Amino acid sequence: MSGIPTGPVAANPNLVGLIGIARRLVADNALAPDVARKAMEATAKVKQSMATYLVDNGLCDPKLVAMATSAEFGMPIFDPMSLDLTQAPLKLVDPKLMEKHRALPLFKRGNRLFVGLADPSNERVLADIKFQSNLNVEPILVNDDQLNRAIEIALSQTSTTIDGLDDAEGLENLELGDLED
Repeated sequence: MSGIPTGPVAANPNLVGLIGIARRLVADNALAPDVARKAMEATAKVKQSMATYLVDNGLCDPKLVAMATSAEFGMPIFDPMSLDLTQAPLKLVDPKLMEKHRALPLFKRGNRLFVGLADPSNERVLADIKFQSNLNVEPILVNDDQLNRAIEIALSQTSTTIDGLDDAEGLENLELGDLED
């Protein structure tokens, strides 16, 4: 070995030191090399995934992050809006957990729960949902923007309370009319 870089790194010195999604985004000219390096440092400090960090901080278009994630993990990108969310097994995962982890249960088959995530490498999310649902959890890659919108729609469909009312609060003056009829 001569110590001289060969392959893609030799062709693009901007890729030196970059790995995973950051490397792919730089190679695809979707992210500047210096931004990618700073993001890699920051994700290590805050213990957050690269995909989530880039999207949360507005450093890269969620569609481009999803495409890079798809290529890195060899997973297709699923559009949750193509699914009838009223048929999704939403009751298997607490709504607070869905919001916190940005995860959406899409469908259940046997003892497997398929969950839409923008970052399928987030083992913590998968473990939390597995613990809560008592099912094996399979990640499904979803574009972050579509995922957030689908979660919002799903949670609004499952809401059984009227905003601003807690149990019987405000109902003490409710007139029921003549009950003798």
